[in-house]
Amino acid sequence: MRKLVLLAATLVDATSALAYSPPIGMPAPSFGIDQAVTMYSGQIYTFTDGRGAIVYLEAGNGPLHTVDKKAPGATDTSNAFGSPSRPRLTQV
Repeated sequence: MRKLVLLAATLVDATSALAYSPPIGMPAPSFGIDQAVTMYSGQIYTFTDGRGAIVYLEAGNGPLHTVDKKAPGATDTSNAFGSPSRPRLTQV
């Protein structure tokens, strides 16, 4: 029985360690703790540089941007998000 109580106490401590508590005297940030990159999945963005409305691309675990300014063929022209075979030169 003692081992079961110890195991339960350990599990409670492990669970509480995952929760974020800001340091005393510091306010919790308004963004960045509870959000994940997947919140952008399926969102449509309208760019003001002539590209128009584009659905955010998926990488399987969230949105995808491929940027490699040294890659041959890298371009920002008609290349909203880039890909491994045709990356962007700059970040969007």
